[in-house]
Amino acid sequence: AARTRLETIAWVQRAHIERRLPDKFKARAPKLWRDANAHGSFENSEQVIASGDMFMVNAKDNLEYTATAAGALQLAKQFSLLLKESPQKIVKEIQSTGGPLATPVSTFIDKARPTKSFYKISVANQISLADIQLLSRHLIYWRRAIAIPPLHHRDTYIVSPNADMSKLVEASKSFEMAFPMMPSLPRILSLLSQTPAPFGTLIPSSDHKGEYYRVLAWLMRGGWVTQLRTF
Repeated sequence: AARTRLETIAWVQRAHIERRLPDKFKARAPKLWRDANAHGSFENSEQVIASGDMFMVNAKDNLEYTATAAGALQLAKQFSLLLKESPQKIVKEIQSTGGPLATPVSTFIDKARPTKSFYKISVANQISLADIQLLSRHLIYWRRAIAIPPLHHRDTYIVSPNADMSKLVEASKSFEMAFPMMPSLPRILSLLSQTPAPFGTLIPSSDHKGEYYRVLAWLMRGGWVTQLRTF
């Protein structure tokens, strides 16, 4: 199948990296299945996963992947991208390094919103979904972003069990500088530690929604909160 220009660039870069890696560091998952008995090994009674059957969430980086017939793993189109630093800083760093992806990545960063899924960004800006997913994977690989479900006031967020409370005092100062008109960081975390409820219950009015979304992004970026997901 013909590749787009961005796909070709990524393929060349990946091939260049793989040529330098010893075989013991290369791996491919030839088969995915539903581990119904949680034994960690495939049994004939268990179902092999085909393309589009399900998604997986990586417990280490919280990224969601979909299974494909080719065995490759792609970021789900329902996910969004959360930048780990300011867009201006990331764009400046990427442009300073040059490279064929510098311009498209910078353009994408300008369009990316943690409240919008890859699919919605694609439709709204007439950018190929495949290109958005490709650029997102690069930003994640460069540790400039993380993939998350789009932030939404109807979703529920709780204090992360992995939050490093030893950094609370220092983080509180940074939070106050970023959001001087908001309740303190300890107060926000205290509210999110109570009986789980949609995030919108913390927002006083529709006029405050944008600022509270920025607060939520800050909390997610710092690992202070995580989304409570039920299945």
